[in-house]
Amino acid sequence: IGELAASMAHDMKNPLGTIRTGIDILKRNIENTPEINDVIHRMDRSVSRMSHQVEDVLNYVKKTPLSVKPIQIRSIIKSAIDSLGILKTIQVTVEGDDITINCDEKKMEIVFINLLLNSIQSIDQNQGIISIRIKQVDKNVIIEIEDNGFGIPEEVINDIFKPLVTTKQKGTGLGLASCKNIIEQHGGSISFQNNPTVFTVTIPIEQAS
Repeated sequence: IGELAASMAHDMKNPLGTIRTGIDILKRNIENTPEINDVIHRMDRSVSRMSHQVEDVLNYVKKTPLSVKPIQIRSIIKSAIDSLGILKTIQVTVEGDDITINCDEKKMEIVFINLLLNSIQSIDQNQGIISIRIKQVDKNVIIEIEDNGFGIPEEVINDIFKPLVTTKQKGTGLGLASCKNIIEQHGGSISFQNNPTVFTVTIPIEQAS
């Protein structure tokens, strides 16, 4: 089933890429009216959501080797924030030292995209605050992501990192499971607490050879 899901997800990537290219062409060439802009915006968001779900499946079922290089943790987090197009009603702050770690940049960006997306969806349409804190403890970097959203329901707390567990109507239920896989592949760990909701990622600064 995993191989079938990975094959289907992989086959969907090219058509989604074609649709996204078409959207970009429409943006540049179609008359700029509120109605057209709204349609294109909804198309863009739909393709982004589908692409994210496809990546969730691929990241969970296919464990590729790490491509490790030195990278500043703030640059990974900034790239994740920029890729999500976070609403202006949500304030995102990043505090702490800009620590350089050896990691797979693309995979760690996926981790932060998923964690930030969870926070955004938890906040929903409310005035939101997402606080990201970075610190070094011994030979590890610790990143805390806190939000003022609705939190995680008690009935799924013990299973939150298991595949296919989700409290949302949209999504694959693989986002947090993929995060856990990637972080553990780096020799790290992930945990969370409720009230307020805080996800804590611990990653070794130097990867074991």
